[in-house]
Amino acid sequence: MGTASGLAIVKKSRIKEQIFDQLRDQIVRGAWKPGSKIPSENVLTRQLGVNRVALREALQSLASLGLLGSRQGGGTFVREYSAEIHFNPLFPMIALDRTDVLNVLEYRRILDAIKAGNAARAESLMEEHIVKTIRQLCAAERTRHG
Repeated sequence: MGTASGLAIVKKSRIKEQIFDQLRDQIVRGAWKPGSKIPSENVLTRQLGVNRVALREALQSLASLGLLGSRQGGGTFVREYSAEIHFNPLFPMIALDRTDVLNVLEYRRILDAIKAGNAARAESLMEEHIVKTIRQLCAAERTRHG
């Protein structure tokens, strides 16, 4: 169950991912506004019931996605949204939860299979057209010389 801050105690398995998901959700839902300072590592480790190493790993992942930034001696802040975030190939991981990401990947896999089939059919039609054209040219050549 959650704490008064909206964060829940983290279960032992997948600790870093659970921390990442909760902190990302705080940002995406707007609980932590762009430009605002997030709670200190001490506060977050206490609220989440995790160690500092796991918390720092999750914070680093969020920073590498462009969601968080830090200022020397000033703490960690939510970065302003920019086009850079939306063009990040990992953007689905930012905005979607794990189940949604898996659904998007499955959808893309299906589309890729359909596209591959369409490409193969188009190639086959092109080959048929080329063969037909060559036969017509050969027949015309035989008629001309025959």
